[in-house]
Amino acid sequence: MTNELPLNATTIPLHLTVDPYWDLLTAIAFGRVDDGLPPAQCPVLEGDERIGFVLDGPSTGPLIGCAATPS
Repeated sequence: MTNELPLNATTIPLHLTVDPYWDLLTAIAFGRVDDGLPPAQCPVLEGDERIGFVLDGPSTGPLIGCAATPS
């Protein structure tokens, strides 16, 4: 898997969610989910695993969402 993210992103509006229980902020395209996806579809920012991305397919774009946690 390449360490580079795709340059394109979804044109579908994103649904923003703040989950205080898990201390998590997510933004994902309407109608999509980010749970149960293979690791190749959910890369994390190199050097800071608190920030992750959701790809449309395993190791392919476009980006359809992201997630961040403060700790």
